[in-house]
Amino acid sequence: MSSSKFKMVIVANLDDWFRITKNVGKTSITSDPAFIEVISNVFNVRPFIVVVYKYEEPLLGCVLYKKGNSITHPLSNIYTSIWLNSSSDLLIQETMLFWLTELIKYFKRIEFNLPPEIADIRVFYHVGFKAYTYYTYINNLENAITIKPKIENLIKRAENQEIEFNWNDKSIDLIKQQTDSFKSLGYKKNYTHKIELVIKKLLELGMLIPVSAREKNTRDLLASSYILSDYYNKTALNLFLTSDKKNYNTGVHSAIYFRNLQFLKSEGYRFFDLCGATTLGIGNFKANFRGDLTPFYIVKFSRLRWNAILITRNFKKFMMSLKNRLNF
Repeated sequence: MSSSKFKMVIVANLDDWFRITKNVGKTSITSDPAFIEVISNVFNVRPFIVVVYKYEEPLLGCVLYKKGNSITHPLSNIYTSIWLNSSSDLLIQETMLFWLTELIKYFKRIEFNLPPEIADIRVFYHVGFKAYTYYTYINNLENAITIKPKIENLIKRAENQEIEFNWNDKSIDLIKQQTDSFKSLGYKKNYTHKIELVIKKLLELGMLIPVSAREKNTRDLLASSYILSDYYNKTALNLFLTSDKKNYNTGVHSAIYFRNLQFLKSEGYRFFDLCGATTLGIGNFKANFRGDLTPFYIVKFSRLRWNAILITRNFKKFMMSLKNRLNF
């Protein structure tokens, strides 16, 4: 697990991991031991945590989740926790190349979500990963909040119907609305149950902001969302948001996005990731809130596929070399 410059250390203790992470100033909600334990326990996976050092300096840290001899990404809505600790692009490239070369020795299959800040993925291709491009919208809350004119009427419609918003509504009907939404989209019962557990456990830890939109008089729940609060960095992720189709004409679906932006800005959050914009319909709707369209990557590795590629490459090299010798 070492070379002349680098070594990769597997960190078994979550407290040790978080201490190292804090020391380099790279803490985040997804690197928090309590968050890691929730994901591990709910999805029956084990954390695979590594820190890559150049000599004694930690340059890269990462929390992945393993099941058997594979790395899996159990909750698709979140990004993998990765930090990089150098201002040198070349050193980061070398560090990541070393990390990935070591990683593929351990696992036959690997899949995880790169955070948007990792834009240079050439090293992944170099060691046999495939990368798939996805998109999200990220709102910079340090700027003024603006929306496109066509969405303003929907928000005004919601305001005229006296819909009330609450950012600490821990009522059980919010969870039910979310899980019902997953079921309607065709998710299996087992996965929907795990989403329910994740919501409950993260709520207990204070890592989620529960948001409800209710009809003022009847108190009927029209829409709900759960915002993953990265209070370490004052950023937030729109983890889950839904409203019943029958309530779309109230404008509540647009209004809850807008009100969440306002609330987070008032609380001093710096960025709000709207969580997904790859699908054209969803992406076009979220574009109304004028965030920055931002790509991110899901990377996958298969040792079987990579070995086949290497065999083919070596065979072609051999045939080319043989042809050159025969023509000499």
